[in-house]
Amino acid sequence: DRPSVNMDILFVTVPGFSILHKHLEQGETIKGYCYVNLNRTPIKCSAGKWLIVCTDKRLIFLQKSLLNNGHFFEIYLKTIDSILPKNSWLFAGAIISSGETKVEIFHAGKADFKYFWPALQNAHTLAKG
Repeated sequence: DRPSVNMDILFVTVPGFSILHKHLEQGETIKGYCYVNLNRTPIKCSAGKWLIVCTDKRLIFLQKSLLNNGHFFEIYLKTIDSILPKNSWLFAGAIISSGETKVEIFHAGKADFKYFWPALQNAHTLAKG
């Protein structure tokens, strides 16, 4: 169980939450989230922090800052070929492969990632059936 979170604080400290509602599908359930850096993305965008939201259907990647209106891409869980963890002493991460797309998550806080990782694994297992 994830500790209780004040959503008002998240909306201020993690800008991606302010645009998440535009990208959720009807009936989609959020299973976990993490605020990370990405090394490879399938779209051209600026460097910076990304919000990754794991739902029961897909991973939603959102980046919003004062300088942009928001970047977005998604990977459907049933299309993911592999998810490989990459951990260091201070940070956590992973490489997610889906067909030609590879996304490397790095500099994820270990405290957040310890809740995100099992949510991602469980949602992926259920989506694959």
